[in-house]
Amino acid sequence: MDRQWTRYLALPAEITPFERDFLARLNKVALVFFSLHLAVVMAVAWAAGTGVLQALAFSLVVITGPAIAYLTIRNPRSISVVHGVAAMLMGGLLVHLGVVLILDIESQAARTALRSGRSVRRIAGPHRSLRARARICMMC
Repeated sequence: MDRQWTRYLALPAEITPFERDFLARLNKVALVFFSLHLAVVMAVAWAAGTGVLQALAFSLVVITGPAIAYLTIRNPRSISVVHGVAAMLMGGLLVHLGVVLILDIESQAARTALRSGRSVRRIAGPHRSLRARARICMMC
């Protein structure tokens, strides 16, 4: 039974000329896409105040993987896998650097409390879920 699923899910060993051309073009686009995100990551780090130089260094480390893979690996499917890993790392990097922008719930709750005359504890207390806190903070 397990053999049937792996044969069904696995790609064939041979790569058609269409697939090779398509993946070669897509891998070029992905490499340019990652390179352009260097500025985006630095802008997010600047806006969040988490360190532009740190964002530059981490982004260059992440972009180095797909660049080396593009220059050295001949199998376009393998290059696509490297791009997938780099995309996950870049997403994690954006979350890491922009965490101040994403989860600034307490200060938003404090602004709401000041406007409404209630305490911060009551607006965003420990008993509330993150979803409830986010809903309350969206009303700010």
